[in-house]
Amino acid sequence: MKGLQDYFQRNPYFFYALAGILFFPAFLINLGLVPLSFVPDEAIRGLVALEMMISDNYIVPTLNGEFYYNKPPLFNWIIIAFFKLNGDYSLFTMRTVTVVALLIFGYTIYHFVSKHYDKRFALFNAFMFITCGRILLWDSFIALIDITFSWVIYLNFMLIYHYYEKKKYLALFVVSYLLTTAAFMMKALPSVAFQGITLLVFFIYKKDFKRLFAWQHFLGFFIFAGLLFLYYYVYSGYNTLEELLPNLLTESTKRTVVRYGWWRTFGHLFTFPIEQVYHFAPWSLFIIFLFSKKAIREIFRDPFLKYNFMVFAANIPIYWTSPEVYPRFILMLAPLLFVIFSHFAVWKIDQQKLLRKILEMVFLVVSIVATIGILYAPFHPDTQGIPNIWPKTIVIFLWAGAITFFYFKVRQHRMIIFVSMLLILRTGFDWFVFPPREKHLKPYVDDAIEMAQITKGKPLYLYRGTIRDNPNTFYITRERMEILKITDNKNIPEALYLTEAKFLKNKKYETLFEYTIYFEKRRLYLVRFLE
Repeated sequence: MKGLQDYFQRNPYFFYALAGILFFPAFLINLGLVPLSFVPDEAIRGLVALEMMISDNYIVPTLNGEFYYNKPPLFNWIIIAFFKLNGDYSLFTMRTVTVVALLIFGYTIYHFVSKHYDKRFALFNAFMFITCGRILLWDSFIALIDITFSWVIYLNFMLIYHYYEKKKYLALFVVSYLLTTAAFMMKALPSVAFQGITLLVFFIYKKDFKRLFAWQHFLGFFIFAGLLFLYYYVYSGYNTLEELLPNLLTESTKRTVVRYGWWRTFGHLFTFPIEQVYHFAPWSLFIIFLFSKKAIREIFRDPFLKYNFMVFAANIPIYWTSPEVYPRFILMLAPLLFVIFSHFAVWKIDQQKLLRKILEMVFLVVSIVATIGILYAPFHPDTQGIPNIWPKTIVIFLWAGAITFFYFKVRQHRMIIFVSMLLILRTGFDWFVFPPREKHLKPYVDDAIEMAQITKGKPLYLYRGTIRDNPNTFYITRERMEILKITDNKNIPEALYLTEAKFLKNKKYETLFEYTIYFEKRRLYLVRFLE
């Protein structure tokens, strides 16, 4: 056993390879199992993509056949590409977009960090992002824009630094504004804020402010403006821009002090940091290494760390002062802090040994408790009925036990070993948490699909004023491959209508089907008007 322990001490790449292998079952098992509903925005992404495909109009996003103004269409184009490549419209295919983006994001972190430190340190930084709580237990299995958008923004941060160090100013501005264009086409104005703030602060810091007035910068900006002008010029051939542009501005300010006022914003200033430590745990706990003047001095002595800190500090105030901010909005900023945290927790381990030992003990306790806790899975009321529950429990228990053993014995590489523990626990999450969620939501999906099958071949409309439940509409649209449009005209020949009881008062109608949707448990009626 001593020889095996010595072998792993000398050959830590085994644990990096293990984490890389465990990534795939952790993020792919049961990826498409849980129906839409937990996050309504996910249904919007899929529904807009479906309607583009059905209408054969890839320029103008719509929702229920009406113009959709909240987001430009690039992320929908990506979903459509995956739909077409995979040949289906499944949730697995749609969510694979997120997993692929996460994998590319992780590689990007590794690529740029490895330019300044060794490869093992760079790999660990990539795994820190991939296994932080917010990614591991939420955003990685939902088809939302944020991971893809955040990757584009983070890549832009890194390339600004890289090209400036190489004195490739033309590439800096052209590539940077191309990435800003791509980001704008996903989430619009936030991309402009990231670009403007980062360039301004960076060139002031470099005492090269005049570079912002160089012809290369103007060229980059005109490329950005020209590409957006081209898209919106084509867009204007289908719809006026009069309502689009104000809506994009509203989308970008609706979560800020503009909407919530100063009192709630003031309270948010204190709760925001605590919430982020929780969401980005366990690696956010490394922040304790920064509570010393020596650490701060070292950050400012290292040019790459200083740049990461500076970009984070320049961009975080927008979110710190916005009361309604989800952690997924700042995913692009997390790797900037993680590389600083890990510099002291992993790279400079001799400087703060006591703090390192405390964290190692915390992670060991977590590993032991989690390993033992796995054995409760077959007895939990929500897991009853999961196929092969005992074999799955034993597999996770044995893997977690083996990793905990290695964590205890191979002390020099405990942090990367703990990454494997997190990935094993995520695999258990896939097996034991997703099926109960699917069981809870499946009746709502089955009812929507049954209703859609009843109406196949017949015109179907959503009666105006009826609740617009996007998950419900996604399943109906996918089943019928027709857009569920909204209307208040109840005299369309042969038409059927989906509506609520309050819109049926004092009307003659025939009810063909009725069911409950997940949102607020509203009751919907499939009717044919008789007058």
